[in-house]
Amino acid sequence: MSTDNLFQRCRQRSKVAHGNVTNPLLQLEAIGNFVSDLGAIKELAQKNNVKSSMQSMPKLDKLSVAGDK
Repeated sequence: MSTDNLFQRCRQRSKVAHGNVTNPLLQLEAIGNFVSDLGAIKELAQKNNVKSSMQSMPKLDKLSVAGDK
């Protein structure tokens, strides 16, 4: 029953069309794929966010040390 509930929630949120799957093992596979996809999306977004924030930082032509004039 809980597998069916999780599957229905994933199915509602997913853009991938899932048929009416009643086999719990196939439902668990679909749930696992959905969660893995979310993890990959999160990882990619974090990498892109780091890249974009680094690109917006000013570039230093010369490093200055305290006391340099």
